[in-house]
Amino acid sequence: MTDLAARLIFAMERLDTSSAAVLRHASYKVLEELGVDVRRLVTDARQQIIAERRAAAERSQNALERLRERAARVPELQALVANGPAAPVREKVRELLAAGKKPVEIAIALELDVRYVRAVRDLDLARAAKAKLTQHRKQLPRRHWERLARIARRVSWGGPTNGPTKERKRQLGEGEELVATTVAGEQQLFRREWPVDQIRGMLSDAAYLAAQRLRDAWDGMEPSIRSSAFDGRGTAGNPSARLGLTPEQERCGVIWRGLWTPLPSAVRLIVRNFVLERSCGGAERPLSFVEYGRRYGVKGPDQARGIAQGALATACEVLAQAARQFAARERARERTVYAEMMAEDVARWVRDAAAAPEGSKAREEMERAAVVELLRRIEVEHWIVRRCVRRAIRAAERIALETAPAQEDPKTAASASHGFDGSCLQLGR
Repeated sequence: MTDLAARLIFAMERLDTSSAAVLRHASYKVLEELGVDVRRLVTDARQQIIAERRAAAERSQNALERLRERAARVPELQALVANGPAAPVREKVRELLAAGKKPVEIAIALELDVRYVRAVRDLDLARAAKAKLTQHRKQLPRRHWERLARIARRVSWGGPTNGPTKERKRQLGEGEELVATTVAGEQQLFRREWPVDQIRGMLSDAAYLAAQRLRDAWDGMEPSIRSSAFDGRGTAGNPSARLGLTPEQERCGVIWRGLWTPLPSAVRLIVRNFVLERSCGGAERPLSFVEYGRRYGVKGPDQARGIAQGALATACEVLAQAARQFAARERARERTVYAEMMAEDVARWVRDAAAAPEGSKAREEMERAAVVELLRRIEVEHWIVRRCVRRAIRAAERIALETAPAQEDPKTAASASHGFDGSCLQLGR
């Protein structure tokens, strides 16, 4: 026991603080190190304290109600007493009541109506109750409930010590709740759930992925420093100090323009508010589902939330359609680029083969390597074979024509002067 007391005193004195919470937690840690189940004991103690505080608050509230009921009878009782005997008789009745006599005994002794004696007694009690209705008495129940709320708000020992602030809750908007995530150390982090995640069951996979892609593109365009902003803000006064865009920002900018440009203006407002979580329409923050739905004249929170969620689901489907169109354009562009690259490669192979002596072994190996590489690409990228091969053949024929003598037939000259007539490349025709 002495060792426990010494450790407690040392832990509390070392803190050098007057905070009751800090001292309480320091003593809990010491007890926990000794093998005491502090969590269970603290939970039981707080439940008992909460029950006591709740009973005290209810008793105080009931007492206050009784005082108010008695004080409200003062005018009625004054009228009854005023219509009775004179003041000396009332004083005699009060003396006998103070001596512990019952109203019936007093009425028999003084030959009075028992109702009058009871009215005198109740008038004195009502005046005393009215005098007790001070500001302190009126505030006492509220203070009991405040103490009860403070105890109930205490986190369990070993539980999370952080929580959403009042300002953060206010920024959520009406009808929204923070999502708690447990991280290392059994701590909880509170975050605002993405509106698209809240209606995930209403969306198709394509719509959800399109919303995610748009949000990632928007975030990717944001710079780490203001001087490299996508829109050039922060260095408008000094363009020479503006940093260039990074490859990641350029890529995200292409995706952003491909998805954002086809959207109608009405859909853009919904996407900006819920998908990008940016304020619109002069609001200080993004609107919640309930707040956005009430812009359509709906007062009920459930109906307003349903309207806003339906509008967001429709906007995500429109965004998915824009994403499909953008993906088709990107595929066409990739095919064109790949075909041009293959045409350049084939033209280079033709030049290399033409530079070698006619009929030499090196020339035959170059032609054979060109055919093998072309067939390999055809097998890997079969979906763009015809376009790539046609462009490659045209490029080879163009080079052959450019290098052939003017007096000879172009095709014969190409075959005679270079020994590479493109017959091995006729697969795509």
